[in-house]
Amino acid sequence: MTPASFTNRFKQFVTLVARSGLTDGARIVLRELGLRTPQPMKYPGLDRKFVVQFDPVWRWIGKGIREPGVLRFVQDRIGRGSTVFDVGAHIGEWTLLFSELVGASGRVIAFEPDPVARASLKKNLKMNGISNVLVEEKCVSDKVGNAVLAAERFGSGLSSIVHPHAAGPHYKEVQVESTTLDQYCETRALFPDWIKVDAEGAEPLIVHGMQHLIEKLHPSVILEFHSDALTDKERGEAWSMVTEHASTIQFLQSRQKRHTYLEKLSDGYVPDCGFLVVYIKY
Repeated sequence: MTPASFTNRFKQFVTLVARSGLTDGARIVLRELGLRTPQPMKYPGLDRKFVVQFDPVWRWIGKGIREPGVLRFVQDRIGRGSTVFDVGAHIGEWTLLFSELVGASGRVIAFEPDPVARASLKKNLKMNGISNVLVEEKCVSDKVGNAVLAAERFGSGLSSIVHPHAAGPHYKEVQVESTTLDQYCETRALFPDWIKVDAEGAEPLIVHGMQHLIEKLHPSVILEFHSDALTDKERGEAWSMVTEHASTIQFLQSRQKRHTYLEKLSDGYVPDCGFLVVYIKY
């Protein structure tokens, strides 16, 4: 480690301690060095306790401050025996919950192309003895083939197949296999009751690649709409692509708290913030 990199790490540590406390700050630094320590975690409203590899997101979930509207929605609606597709599963923050909600008679298909996040996802599943989750090492898009997954730091939750290429010493790219939900379901005769989509801007591509599902099954979708990198015109076009065939769109969560839980979003509505979670019934 060079003197400059050591200085940067130390500054980072001081900042993290100020934000997260000494213990979590140290754990975050260890995580950045590739060393993940275990921590207990419990979803609000569930009795079961989990053990997961350390990440600040688990603290936020346990305290009920990370997307509480989404948490409430899925606990009220996803039941035993359901099949759930978790598109953009990351380290499993929703996958573990879905697994518990659907029970032994249900199943969860977790799509995660980021190699670092996927390794942590698999570890979290293994540590908790979870057997009703299948992890797919591919991204979901509008085509079958390959895509370039890019991120400033893999495993951060910000890996994307659509964000413009960036520069910098920590920026990386990796080629990943891509599929569409239409192709995936057709070849496996497997059809979801619920689909959760969190794909850092690839939402329009994913919806475009599930048109047969929309036409035949009218799926229920929990979708995170990311548009920070878009112009107003591009945001409107992306939103139109995602909602074109929707029969119902209801608000769950957003960065700007301008709507109420389960409020129906009207025709002509266009998000005015870069992060919005909605329930869509097609």
